[in-house]
Formats: sequence, structure tokens, C-alpha cells
Amino acid sequence: AQYGERSRGLKRSRRLKPRSRRGRTPRHRHCWSWSWRQTPKPSAPAAQTSSKPQYRNPLPSPSFSTIVKLTPLTPRRTCLFCRHITGKLQYWDERYTKDPEPFDWYQRYSGLKDLIAQYVKKDDTILMAGCGNSRLTEDMFEDGFTDLTNIDISKVVINQMTERYQDKPALTWQMMNIMALDFPDESFDAVVAKATMDAILCGEGSTANVAKMCTEVSRVLKPSGIFYIVSYGVPDNRLNYLEQEDYGWQVTVHTVPKPTVSATAVPDTKDANSVHYIYVCQKSVEGEEEG
Repeated sequence: AQYGERSRGLKRSRRLKPRSRRGRTPRHRHCWSWSWRQTPKPSAPAAQTSSKPQYRNPLPSPSFSTIVKLTPLTPRRTCLFCRHITGKLQYWDERYTKDPEPFDWYQRYSGLKDLIAQYVKKDDTILMAGCGNSRLTEDMFEDGFTDLTNIDISKVVINQMTERYQDKPALTWQMMNIMALDFPDESFDAVVAKATMDAILCGEGSTANVAKMCTEVSRVLKPSGIFYIVSYGVPDNRLNYLEQEDYGWQVTVHTVPKPTVSATAVPDTKDANSVHYIYVCQKSVEGEEEG
């Protein structure tokens, strides 16, 4: 992806979405920051002193050579998406302390209901991974799903949700990391992760951590169990993480229109700006592949 801005005479193909009045931040493309430096054009090619990759601006100004350096963002300098979604425990504890009101990332249950019903039965044992303070569990419970276990890495939100739904003892809430689940093997018929994968991909060690998540989910899923992922990430990217032989999954991709898209409009499934992606990973039955 290419990002661009109009700043100090520099012109590129796309403008960056403003971070604030004082600066601009690139949109999420797994958290890269663009550093600009202008130096007089050398008469001869200068030796590169930095070991990090550097790229020349395709539209340099007439009297200056613009160097564009691509470096990972630090936890304090995150893109517009990751400023809100990140794998840092401290961030989530602070967020839920300051804003305890229920909030749903991406989609409400109404936007996911049909696809959930297609793959998950009302009496299935379901793990809500990275539940946060979403209303999804409550809405599914009201719709007839009876066995919902909720986990999150934030003790703050788990305490809040336990208190909020103390009149519904059938709903359980536990502080737990999806990358290190404390459940026995083959415990659940379905695992639902809404925005959880995206949050992990925004943290440090994202590739290894997603692999840990998938390994743990595959372990606790029963044969033919479903891992139901809601993500903003396009299939060209997300399938690289999910379609691994070690997990034994068959992955099916669906799209649902974003809530901001008009209900009467026909969303363009190839346009990531108008849809969210649903990745349904079904665990194979032991011995199925050999047959």
C-alpha cells in the first residue's frame, strides 16, 4: 500500500487521514510509520549509512531528494485503527475503566445473525473469545443460545460484565488469554472472535501470537467445530494466517455490509471499505482427510 500527504511541498497520490491538527498518521497497514527527510541532491550517489530499508519518493521536489523510511510504529505511535484496537493489556484496562458502557466493534448481532445461525446451533457450547463489553453475548442469549462462555484478557471488563449480568447465571465470564486457554481439549462446538484477530495483529509479535491463538482454538474445538472470525482484514492477508495444515481447518469466507452502508445498497464485496469479512474455519474430523 502507498500512503501520501501534502506536507512541506511533498505531493503523493493519496492523502492521509488526519490524526490531529498538528500531524497526520497513515491508515492501518500493519502499523508502519513514514519518516520524511529532505537533503540536497548529491552530485554522486551517497553510501547508505542506515541498515534499515529506505525508499526514494517517486515525486521529489526540484532541488531536494526526499528519502522515505518505513519503520514499525512504537506502542505510543499507532495508526488510526490501532490507536483503538491493540493487543496491549494496559490499554484495554484503561479503556474499560474510562468507558464502561457497552460497545460493539464492527457489527451488532443483527448483522451477523444469519451467518451465525448457518453454522452454530442454539444448544452448542460456545466460547466468546475477546468478549470485551460487547452486547453480542447478551443478544445471542436472548435469541436462544444457552451455553456461552466469555473470556477476555482484561480483568476490568470481566468484573464489569460479571456484575452487569449477575441476573443471568448461565453466562460465565473469565479472565483468560486466547493464546493460552485453560480449557480441556475438544471443549467447544464453536469459538466466536469478533475483532480479536485484528487486535492481536496490531500488537508486537503478531504473526507468532496469531499462530498461538489458532493452535489453542483448534485444540479446544470439537471435531467439526467452528471458529467464527469477524475481521476487517481482506482474504489475501487473513487466509495466510488461517489456512495452515497444522490447524486442520476448512476455511470459508463470507462478507457482510458495514453498518454504515445503506441497507438498500448492494455492497461491493471486492471493496474492503464497504464490507466486513467473516472467516468460518471448520475443524476436520480425525481421519477425514485420510478417507
